[in-house]
Amino acid sequence: MDKVTGFWRRRGRLGKSLVVIVAALIVLAVAGSLTNSGDDSDDNTAATGTTGLSTAVADDAGDPLTCLEDGEDLSNAEARGSDFWRATHGSPFYQVSVDLLASKVDAEQLVQGAVDVYAAQAGRYAVTGPARSTTPGSALSAEDGDEAGAVVQEVATCLRGG
Repeated sequence: MDKVTGFWRRRGRLGKSLVVIVAALIVLAVAGSLTNSGDDSDDNTAATGTTGLSTAVADDAGDPLTCLEDGEDLSNAEARGSDFWRATHGSPFYQVSVDLLASKVDAEQLVQGAVDVYAAQAGRYAVTGPARSTTPGSALSAEDGDEAGAVVQEVATCLRGG
């Protein structure tokens, strides 16, 4: 046990950064596995088309592609499958993503686990943005971070039908 703690103690700040990176990769891996799991048959759903793709969404939800296109300073909105959409912000450059998950619980768990990025839940949708301005290595200033957080919340509000 002393060898393990000594290893991390010698690494100091670098060791802590590695832990944050590993944790972020785990969150992304869990998000990917949650996105592709589950059965939607027990949800109250309706089919909507998005650039030729058929997607099951909650009855009162907004269209993910439209919500991204309407987001403040977002462009290049695109569907990347039947359950994933993304758009980019120009300056500073970052991506906002929308994932449709198997259940509201899955979306809630993804958002709760995404502690190092701006994230919001809208029913079965998880909206994620760039790394928080307080995350080590983030390229965003505090002001840009506040704006990025507001853009993520704006897309989530649209997805809720608001």
